[in-house]
Amino acid sequence: MGARATGVPRSGRVTISDIAREAGVTSGAVSLAINGKPGVSDITRARILKIADEMRWRPNHAAKTLRGQSPRSIGLVLTRPEEVVG
Repeated sequence: MGARATGVPRSGRVTISDIAREAGVTSGAVSLAINGKPGVSDITRARILKIADEMRWRPNHAAKTLRGQSPRSIGLVLTRPEEVVG
């Protein structure tokens, strides 16, 4: 079997909960650290970010969208002039 980063789940998708478990903090602390928000010390933030990097964590944009945060996408609806009733 290939080598895996420390704490990486077998599913391959690293979650904030996985990082929290590895760092010994809450998932809320991980969220604050990753999003650059106040509420965690600089030392804890650095440790969380290091662990996230070691575990190869990547943001899940679909999950952010479900949480009501900015999806970083737009929708566009166009009509053809012949479809406009006037």
